[in-house]
Amino acid sequence: MSAKVLYIIGNGFDLHHGLATSFSNFKEFVARRNPDLQSTVEEYLCALSGNWANLEEALAYFDTDQVIDHASNFLVSYGADDWSDSYHHDYQYEINEIVQAVSSRLKEEFFSWVQTIQIPDEAERKLLKIEPNALFLNFNYTNTIQELYSAYQPQVLHIHGSVEDGEEEIILGHGWSATERPKLNEWNEFDDVDTRVMEGYELIENYFEGTFKPTNKIIKRNQSFFDGLVNVSDIYVWGHSLSSVDLPYFSEVAAITNENRPTWHVSHYSLSSIEDNAAAMSSIGIEDSLVRHHQLAEYAVNK
Repeated sequence: MSAKVLYIIGNGFDLHHGLATSFSNFKEFVARRNPDLQSTVEEYLCALSGNWANLEEALAYFDTDQVIDHASNFLVSYGADDWSDSYHHDYQYEINEIVQAVSSRLKEEFFSWVQTIQIPDEAERKLLKIEPNALFLNFNYTNTIQELYSAYQPQVLHIHGSVEDGEEEIILGHGWSATERPKLNEWNEFDDVDTRVMEGYELIENYFEGTFKPTNKIIKRNQSFFDGLVNVSDIYVWGHSLSSVDLPYFSEVAAITNENRPTWHVSHYSLSSIEDNAAAMSSIGIEDSLVRHHQLAEYAVNK
């Protein structure tokens, strides 16, 4: 697979075409279907503050202290007069309920939401100029490119899965690896720690591992696509926020295309985001002279 042009597509691309694909739209979907889940997510993902725009990054800031405080109400002393065998598991049960809500149940709702997203009729009036037979590194879960730009025969890699792949292939997660956060299982060093507490910490560890986005593994799994970028001369980053959680993919693209010194055409939503985009480009080793900043509207077919 070899091409001269690569398009890196983020959510702003779908929003430009009128699709309701923002995380705020997802929040509204969850609020309608499962308000209890919405409350749990907002209570224990402390970085959200009610605003779901940074949902993926917020998954790294699971409020473990609050989870443990809540579960501790169910940690009954072994010497309690009314001891019941069920008390062996109540503490872990409460932690697991929160963990499952903010991980697997949230992802289930996310996939259900993606399946409801429709391409509006007016989307064709917002088409952008693209090169035929170009490659697309697509971070979106929708098939907007395939449906609206099929005439250009795009070659599309849904790096995080698509609506047609099934829930198991959908990747939604944070980029905060185990080496970057405190180890919760250090309690294992103490012989007198309650087994229930240790099991609770293991459940929390499982949460962080389960919601981690394994970018290195994903890149290796799609290495043939990335290797095929060696001759690319122009890279268009359309509608992607260049968030830190996805920068490893951009670093891989930069490393493979570096010798050819392609021009990067990076779209921005507002003038204030140009500085942030420039900083992100610099962080992956792209010289300022190789970066052009544009708005998506400048590429419109019907200007």
